[in-house]
Amino acid sequence: MKFVRFSFVSVSICLTILFPLAVVVMLGLAPRWGYEIIPTDYSLAWWSMLLEPKFLRAIVNTVTVSTAAVVLSIVFGIYVSYILTFYQFRGREFLSVLVMSPMYVASIVIALGLLTVFVSLRNTPWILIMGLFIVVIPIAFRPIYAVMQKIDRNLIEAAESLGASRFTILFKIILPLTKSGIIAGAALTLGLSMSEIGVVILLYGPSWYTMAVQIYIESQWGVIGIAAAMGTLLIFIASAAIVIVHRLRMEVLV
Repeated sequence: MKFVRFSFVSVSICLTILFPLAVVVMLGLAPRWGYEIIPTDYSLAWWSMLLEPKFLRAIVNTVTVSTAAVVLSIVFGIYVSYILTFYQFRGREFLSVLVMSPMYVASIVIALGLLTVFVSLRNTPWILIMGLFIVVIPIAFRPIYAVMQKIDRNLIEAAESLGASRFTILFKIILPLTKSGIIAGAALTLGLSMSEIGVVILLYGPSWYTMAVQIYIESQWGVIGIAAAMGTLLIFIASAAIVIVHRLRMEVLV
């Protein structure tokens, strides 16, 4: 009886999560969807529209600003994790909380602050990169810090006793041992930054808009098919990130 209840709950949760995603995928493949339970006709018509200039621009913009935000967040996450792991100083706990704070603040509030302070950066990629960087910092930091904390301090002490510099220790010992956390952080931050809408909706401009913004615009105009095709791309990216993290067995992210 308990097994039946558990199975029912598990299936219900899976359907609740997967059903909307499956609908998006089908919408991107269906030229029309009337009153049928599932579409009866499929084509790549909506996908072919992604080759149009405005949609290609959205894709290129998304890849550009997201990649930049991921690189910055990973470098920052490594730096902060290194300091918190191997140095003792006042304010360590405050620094850790500060790095995680963007996770607890609405991203649109972060965007409003950036938009007010950096007026000259409107309609540039830089303000988008800054906004995405702030939003994904906690996601990049968590796995890197969790893995770096597990490094055996005896390895560091042995290297220091042999005369290795901090630079050598960082690049020859610490970073290789933190590789799984770095890869997991990069995968998760890439998926999040490419689909982020809260911070981007206030910061985008006529030339610099992302796939998430274009999905919102197309859905507002009622062009659900093209919005679903772009949404399917984001689903694939997020799924790839989940697979990467799962393969690395990053239990610390659960």
